[in-house]
Amino acid sequence: MITFEEKLRLQKLAGIILENKKYGEYLFGGKNSGVKIDWYDEEKEPDTPAEKKLFDLLYNYVNVGPTDDNKGEWSLDSYYNVFQNVKKDYPEILNSNIPNNKPIYRGTSISPNKLNELFKTHKMIKSTIDGKEYIIILDTIYSSRRKISSWTPNFKIAFENFAHDIWREGNYGVIIKAIAGNAELIFNPLFINKLSGNTFNETEIFNMTNPIKVDIIISIKYFQ
Repeated sequence: MITFEEKLRLQKLAGIILENKKYGEYLFGGKNSGVKIDWYDEEKEPDTPAEKKLFDLLYNYVNVGPTDDNKGEWSLDSYYNVFQNVKKDYPEILNSNIPNNKPIYRGTSISPNKLNELFKTHKMIKSTIDGKEYIIILDTIYSSRRKISSWTPNFKIAFENFAHDIWREGNYGVIIKAIAGNAELIFNPLFINKLSGNTFNETEIFNMTNPIKVDIIISIKYFQ
């Protein structure tokens, strides 16, 4: 008779095997997914129904962005466990290839009240990045309302796209910085660029670690 723990391990293994069968030998190996975006030169195998659904979701997410309409089974968050189970089976697409010691960045917003609270409770330094001065709040915790969030290893992209100005309702646009080794990253940025048709090498990646330890980078112009 097998033990309860052995039964749980077998159930988990069976779940992973079934998950893999849902996506075939090649992830997005079909003409309407991988070939469509020029990831593959020719069709490796037809996409399964599960692949088609996931590809459409990713395509909309990358080209339109996450919206409150994309909930439930059509939310990228609903694939959190799937990505964990199959990440090792499709490294060409699902591995980010970002070195563990490399910083990654995300643009977000923060209220003046929250900022004042952090000023009182956390250590701060002044730093110059690309010729511009910033205040950096060290060693705080960031929690996203989504399980899977979009990041980039390119500071300039994060700043120019997300944090160059004061956001709606008077919130400050800021950059949060984490270390790649502290994050569970998925998707090869080259694949994401193909998916979006981006020719500017934006280097978008997805992070599944939430909450995560970060530094908060704020333009000093807000205080001048």
